[in-house]
Amino acid sequence: MLRFGSLRVRIVVLTTVPLIAILVTILLSAMRTSNDTVRRRVNESLSEAGSVFVQMVTSRRNELVSMAQVTVRDPRFFAPFSIPREERGAEFVPTLEGIASDFLRITDADFMELFDADGRFVTRVTRGERLALGGSRASEPARTGTAAIDLAMRGSAVADFYEYDGRVVVAAVAPVYVLHNLEAVVRFGSFLTDEFAGEVKRLTGADVCLAKNGHALASTYASRPGADIDWRPQSGVATSMAQGSVTMSEAFSRNHDGREYVTIHVGVGGVAPEDGFDALLGRELMAEMTPILMLEKRLALGGLAAVVVTLFVGFLVANTITTPLSRIVAASVALQKGQYNYPIDMRGRDELALLGKNFALMRESLATYVQNLKHLDQAKSNFIALAGHELRTPLTIITGFNEMIASGAMGQLPDKVKETTTLITEQLTGLNKLVQSMLDLTYYEQGLQALQVTQRDVREVVRDAAVGRRQVAEERKLRLTLDLGEEPINAMLDPRRFTDAFLALLDNAVRFTADGGTVRVSARKSGGEFAVTVEDTGIGIPQHELKWIFDKIYEVGDVMHHSSGTYGFGSKGFGLGLALCKAIVEKHGGRIAVSSTPGRGSTFTMTLPCAGPSAATPAAAPQEEEGVLV
Repeated sequence: MLRFGSLRVRIVVLTTVPLIAILVTILLSAMRTSNDTVRRRVNESLSEAGSVFVQMVTSRRNELVSMAQVTVRDPRFFAPFSIPREERGAEFVPTLEGIASDFLRITDADFMELFDADGRFVTRVTRGERLALGGSRASEPARTGTAAIDLAMRGSAVADFYEYDGRVVVAAVAPVYVLHNLEAVVRFGSFLTDEFAGEVKRLTGADVCLAKNGHALASTYASRPGADIDWRPQSGVATSMAQGSVTMSEAFSRNHDGREYVTIHVGVGGVAPEDGFDALLGRELMAEMTPILMLEKRLALGGLAAVVVTLFVGFLVANTITTPLSRIVAASVALQKGQYNYPIDMRGRDELALLGKNFALMRESLATYVQNLKHLDQAKSNFIALAGHELRTPLTIITGFNEMIASGAMGQLPDKVKETTTLITEQLTGLNKLVQSMLDLTYYEQGLQALQVTQRDVREVVRDAAVGRRQVAEERKLRLTLDLGEEPINAMLDPRRFTDAFLALLDNAVRFTADGGTVRVSARKSGGEFAVTVEDTGIGIPQHELKWIFDKIYEVGDVMHHSSGTYGFGSKGFGLGLALCKAIVEKHGGRIAVSSTPGRGSTFTMTLPCAGPSAATPAAAPQEEEGVLV
């Protein structure tokens, strides 16, 4: 039975503690990440504010461009330029100023400037003021925005942004043509002042500063009197822009007058690289955090009230659940001890009663299932044991009788019978080898296989094993080459097992290389390791099958379509060779790798540790010349 109050306490704890933990986590997380939350929201609003600012600037620019294009096409404007230059008298400039004043009154531009066909400044008309050539400021336009004048003189209207008289100017420049001859250049300009910055702030809620070379030209930021503020964008924000381009940066943090602002930089490029201006739009972080702080306070109060209510409800729920569940728990304890007949008295029609009834049915089914599993497990164990013994016994008997027949102990044999016994011997040898490979692989997987380790020259072991496949290569017209180097490769290994691993790779290369192909064996030492590589020009292995080829009972293709041939091209076995090779290499503390290209061949590499420097001198090589073995 349940201890009194244990489940009840758990229900109460599980229904209240998570809520308290979630509440505390939310509060701590909100306090820790409130700045990031506000920044994220401010970033979004600043992106919108930047878009509004760009639209306003672009709209002002487009209006001026349209205004300039309409003006230069108006007959009232270009009529004076129809007068030949040599006939233009003293009234020419005043006449232009009067016409320009009329056009300026019906536009939103702040000034209008005229330049002759050579780009020289002629006159400027501003709202409520006229400055003719020779005035105190008449020569200034020649030093600002000149790139746009030069560009317009080449035949196209152009917009420009530049600084003039401590203010940002957005201008439109257009050429004046009379009878296809350039007679003048007109420039309409509008100042982006504090009034413009205030309009942006009214629409977006973000403070705005228009600056050039770090100096504020128009701003809505509140600053201390006499404060020298550097308005350059932060490091990493692009400040050089292409002609007429508008760029907007990611949000960044900027301190202004002791307060932190989340800011974005909008760069507006002029026609000349030195023209254009910077716009910094920002929102004060602490002002944006006030709603978050209020929400946190309300959330804390609501959370405390929820905890009190949850505690009360938790105790009520616990009392209704613990009593019926205690009987189910007692039945489960009895079931754990193997008692399948423990009584469960569950009444009612609620979920707990249904749970008790289903538990009783499940217990009956489980009893039957466990009994069946015991019988099945015993039958499987008996089959494995019997198959293991019975498979080896007939192989031993068949091998023995075949040897007696072949030796003539049972009488003289005809030649055809001798050939038959030879074939039987070969097949029995392959079958015994297959069975032994399965047993060896099982021993390696279970860690039961011990190695007979001695220090040997790897080149000698590889060469001896490769010589054993000379006849196979000759029959298949394969070019089998050895490249074992001149330096001894001494290693601690089990020669017989290492030979099995190497021959598994070599036989694999022979089987899957077409007649007339090449199989290349190389051995090299690098640092404290040596590598033996078997490379062939065979059919290769698909990339999607490379990760499976070292698994046991796996062959490229269908293992059920294996052939009984051992070295014939394309012959397939049961997929034990590479798995056994991998087990032997790993038992030696090494690793094996493969790379392959279908249709071009495969390369297998065994990498194992070398022995110490005090190695014996390797045995002399066989009579075959190093390099080409067959």
